[in-house]
Amino acid sequence: MKLTQAPYSKRLLVTQISDATLEIKLLELGFGINSECNLLRQAPFNGPYTLNNEKTQIILRSEDANRIEVSILPRG
Repeated sequence: MKLTQAPYSKRLLVTQISDATLEIKLLELGFGINSECNLLRQAPFNGPYTLNNEKTQIILRSEDANRIEVSILPRG
């Protein structure tokens, strides 16, 4: 599923990033393919998404969040 469709406050696994430039930028911030993260919130009026992992919290534009594929990880 796309990051824009993912539920909030669930453990997510990044499975694919469809833009090479975005993938490099996210990798520099610690959000590469097969990394775990959480979707915290979305700003009103189709605003940006707030995403975090163990080390970093970032804000992504809706267009960029739509280019990221994630899967929900089971609790554990």
